[in-house]
Amino acid sequence: MNYNHPVRNSSTVGIRLMCATVFLLFATCWIVSFQSDMLAAAQHVFSKGMTAYNRLVAPIIIVGGLQLLQLVVYATVRLRKRSHALTYFPSMLLLALLTDMSDNYDTGFALGHWWWAFPLAIMLWAPLMWLAYSLQDIEPSKEPCGLFSRAMLVNMVTMLMMIAGMVLISNTDAVLHYRLRAEAALLKKDYEGALKAGEKSLESDASLQMVRMYALSQRGEMGERLFRYLKAIARRDTTVSRKVGARRCCPPATSRTPPSIRRTASTAISELALPRRCCQRAI
Repeated sequence: MNYNHPVRNSSTVGIRLMCATVFLLFATCWIVSFQSDMLAAAQHVFSKGMTAYNRLVAPIIIVGGLQLLQLVVYATVRLRKRSHALTYFPSMLLLALLTDMSDNYDTGFALGHWWWAFPLAIMLWAPLMWLAYSLQDIEPSKEPCGLFSRAMLVNMVTMLMMIAGMVLISNTDAVLHYRLRAEAALLKKDYEGALKAGEKSLESDASLQMVRMYALSQRGEMGERLFRYLKAIARRDTTVSRKVGARRCCPPATSRTPPSIRRTASTAISELALPRRCCQRAI
């Protein structure tokens, strides 16, 4: 079979360029805008603090590597026209693996369900690729491949389905992302930036609250701004009830909270002598 047929190759350039554009734009926005804090925390844990995540260089390396993987897959199977988008499946799957970090990431690296899910996904994808490869020869050779053609529509729908699946698989826990963003700001001594992480959200947990209290104590604003964040405790085991006293208003530190933050926040809370009725009124 002649893979270098000029008519077929030129007719699918538009499809290949459109799929590459969609993937590069999505992967870059996904990593830079939403997953940068998680990737930074993952690199810190996996390297045991020996390396740091560069927010400018790392996305270029990750996205470039994923695109290179797609080119290798395409050079191997040469899927054209309607089935070309399937060559991006391994790149999408690997991107989902990179951004599906568990909430207890600080306890060490673990594949979790990926040790069987990743091989299973590849095993299901391989027969589909073989079927698409077998069927592409019976497609009309002069079928239009323009921007609004059927082949382009099929590829765009396939890309959107893979993107949706990747987003569902990845870790999109908003509270975890708020906490990672706040901890990254603390490392830079940007206490106001740590307080702005998830400031308008009604979701929180004990670890995020302790990070906020540490930032408030460093700014000397514990009494003025503490209760502004307590209303956000609506998750997990830190739900604030009107029946609890002032002592329960401040969530306990967890094992994931850094010791320095636990000590400083506990000291600051103990020195904050607010009447019980003021605490209940603030809640």
